[in-house]
Order: sequence, then C-alpha cells, then structure tokens
Amino acid sequence: MSELRETLTPDTVFGATRPRYARHLNARPSFGVVSRALTDCQAMEVTAEGTRSRRSLCDARVLVTGSSGFIGQHLCHRLHAEGAQLVLLQREPRAVPWPGARCVHVQSTERADIAATLRQAQPDIVFHLAGFVSGDRGREAVVRAFDGNVIGSANILLTCLTQLPRARVIFTSSLEASNPLRDPASTGSAYGISKLMVEVLCGTLHELYSSPMFTARLGMVYGPGDANSCRLVPAVIRAFLNRETPHLSSGRRRSDWVYIDDVIAGLVAMAAATDLPQPALDLAAGELHSVREVAELIGQLMSADTQIHFDASLDRPYEQERVADMATTRRLLQLEAAVDLRTGLERTIQAYRADCLKPSSPRRSEQP
Repeated sequence: MSELRETLTPDTVFGATRPRYARHLNARPSFGVVSRALTDCQAMEVTAEGTRSRRSLCDARVLVTGSSGFIGQHLCHRLHAEGAQLVLLQREPRAVPWPGARCVHVQSTERADIAATLRQAQPDIVFHLAGFVSGDRGREAVVRAFDGNVIGSANILLTCLTQLPRARVIFTSSLEASNPLRDPASTGSAYGISKLMVEVLCGTLHELYSSPMFTARLGMVYGPGDANSCRLVPAVIRAFLNRETPHLSSGRRRSDWVYIDDVIAGLVAMAAATDLPQPALDLAAGELHSVREVAELIGQLMSADTQIHFDASLDRPYEQERVADMATTRRLLQLEAAVDLRTGLERTIQAYRADCLKPSSPRRSEQP
C-alpha cells in the first residue's frame, strides 16, 4: 500500500465545513477570451442569445491528477485564480506554486489508496490528467500504457461511481484515438489503445448509470511551459534558439493543433456547465495542419537561418489524422478556439525566448 504524504479530512483540508458551489452565473465562455481569472471570486455575467448556465468554480473543491505536467500546471493556475480549492494527487512529493493547495502522495494504481484519498477529499470535481504518454509502437509500450493509463483511470472512475456519485469527473483523452461511443474503434499506438479503453469505460458509466463522467478529447496541444522536448513545437523552437538543425520525419502527418489557453478554457467550461448532455467533447481548433507546416511556420516566425531536415524514414506507422468535431462543442459549450496557429506559435516562441534569458535552474520534469 502506498504511503499517503498527509491524511486529509474535511477539517484539515478546507476548514470545518465543506463549501459547495458558491454561485451560479449565466455566461458564454469563449476559448481564451473568458479564460481570464475571476480573482475576486465574483461571478461574471455575459448575456447573449443561446447562452447556457455555468456554475462558478469559486470555493469548489477540485481534485487534479497530473498537476505538474504541461496541461496540469496551466489548469491549476486557472483554477486557483478562479478561487477553487485544490487537492493535487502526486506520485512523488513536490512543491507547488498555488497557495492553499493540498498535495497528497499516492499511486493511482493502488485502488485502496485512491479510494481512501478520494473519500477523504470529497471533491466536487475531478480532473484526471495523469498517465503514460508515448508514441512508441512497440509491444512493451502496450503493457506500460495499460498499467499507466487504464488501471489508474479505472481506479479513479470506479471509486467515483460507487462512493462519490455526485463528483463530476473530467478525463482527458486524445484525438489520437477515434470516439469509441460514436465511431468504430481506431488508433495507431499503444497510447491510443489505452485511451480508447478508458473512454469506453467512462462513457459507458455515464450512459448506464447517469454518472457525471465526461471525456475531453484533446487535439495536439502546444504553448508556453511545455518541458517535453520530444514534442514538435518545443523541440523545433529550442533547436532554432540553439542555432541547430531540427531533424524531423517527412512532415506529412496532419494534426488538429490547439493552443494551451483554449484547452484550459474548454476544460473549465466542461467543469462549470450545469447541463452537459454528451459524455465526450472534442477540444481543438477544428482544422488540420501538417508537421511540415508547423515547423516551417516556426522557422519563419523566428527568422531562423538554419534549415529543417525532413526524413521520411523517421515516419511512424499508423499515424492518425483526425479533425475535432467543434460543431458539437460550440453547440453545447458555446465556445471555440480563439487563438489561431500563427498567434499561438508567436506567443509560444516569445515565452521560450524569455525563458532563455532567465538564470539557469533545474527544469521541472514532465508528469505524464
């Protein structure tokens, strides 16, 4: 059994009483536009035809896995700014920059520990972001993806189903896999297989038991703060900053690229919507751009004087090309991507350049 770094009780975590959602508001969240923080915990009202009711996250108790990862850090920053009370599940103890956040050291693969932690925390909302991320096509990767994604996710979902039936759970998946509740199951990697399996579990629990469990199907997310040098955008930017030649695949593969702020706005909207009738929603831009397009645009924006080396022998088999169904997302959440690819890359490049000017310090490792 894994050791809990601290014991959570309603008194020690959030005071003697457990506040529920503090306010309601009618708002029309727009990716990136309404993502500015409600730091004073006041409900922001926006009137427009076709708006949907949205709950304030101020004082909501929100449990997050994967808080030290790229998406997790941005999400926690937004949640903290909105006044949410954060409980962060961590594999290893580490400091966090959000005052008042409570950290619990627990392994998601240990069902008894996860169940005890969730019972003690009593979250209103659970964001499950942590897991195994890899493009490896090898057979051993299937084992690692099952252990890292399926087992831990199932433990969280089943605990919420049986012991926290009112907690809203938002599980992040990927356009690397098809939507298994709507289309034939299809993917090209061990990572995608594991995501398909959890999407089926999450969606079926939603359908059979009316459990408030939802899947956010993310496109190719990029933006400032991504410490994973294996991903295209940070890899190419860093290569150009170091005056090195980026070595890439053929560049033919197309993906639905989405800026991090748009993803965070979408996740928050899914958590705050009072009525969310569909178990899975896509969060991306709704258009495809190839690896070559993105890499060459980065070079253009950086006025790079080195050429990109494209090598078709580096192409991986069974690459997926899948565009987000943003029509459904717009209809249900009244939001869409606000940051186009060029603007998002400009912001990302600016952030990496600024980071290079800071005194060197150990880089926080990526939580998968």
